[in-house]
Amino acid sequence: MLLFVPQPAVSDTTTPKYQNASDADADSDPQTAAKGYNTVSTSDEGNITAPSTAIQDDGSDEGLVMNSRPLVSNLCCVELWLMWVVSFAVWGAGSVVTANSSQIYQALDPTNFNEKTATVYVSVFGIANAIGRIAVGFLQRRLTHQSPSRVVYLFLIAPLVFTVDLPLFLLLPAKALILPFFLAGAAFGASWGSTVLLIKALYFPSTCGQHYNMLFTAGMVHSLVLNVGLFAPNYDRHAAADHVCRGTVCILMPLMVLVALNLVAVVAAFWFIVRIRHRRGVR
Repeated sequence: MLLFVPQPAVSDTTTPKYQNASDADADSDPQTAAKGYNTVSTSDEGNITAPSTAIQDDGSDEGLVMNSRPLVSNLCCVELWLMWVVSFAVWGAGSVVTANSSQIYQALDPTNFNEKTATVYVSVFGIANAIGRIAVGFLQRRLTHQSPSRVVYLFLIAPLVFTVDLPLFLLLPAKALILPFFLAGAAFGASWGSTVLLIKALYFPSTCGQHYNMLFTAGMVHSLVLNVGLFAPNYDRHAAADHVCRGTVCILMPLMVLVALNLVAVVAAFWFIVRIRHRRGVR
């Protein structure tokens, strides 16, 4: 005959080390922890302390530490202004090309100018814009699969493409203008797509909207400086009595200024990438 003797109940006053299964997995797997999971540490008394990010500044290439400070606190950060400079140059170049596509086409091919072809160039720019955004999304998945911090390389694409593309308007024959219009649209779309992805990767969701909208000031400034202050006066100054400008002189100076701005943007984007990769985020 077996007797079952009840055991006294033991109260468990120990605080669990992990809040859930994902935290336990993150702590047991260094690679998982390095991808950005938060771990919960416990003190000797069993009290849970504040969660800390698992990403360490050990020089490894595992991820980015997200910035949680508000916009006002980040206005003194070099990285934010480097993004502003790149946005000003790239968005300005795209805006000048798309807003003045008919004038550019008519200046370079005055004898064969027609509204139908001008509409085609505008459509090509728009289609390329969408392709550029989609391509950036595809590249972002490939880069983050290799290493999360490599997403910053996307920021270098647009200024590089514009630096190469803008001189093509002056070098290629008029019948080949579809190529520079396509490349300009693709770079313009890639710049908008990469900016969104970078802001989401560098800043907390509660503040990323503030930082993204701050970059829109670059859009307001470039419309006044590059369109109203640069392209339009140069076009009007060389226009004939019928208010139509013909010849490369109509667009030469504005395009050269845009090329110079995008060369500066290439340097700024490269500096931005080096700082972000070295500092593991915006510090």
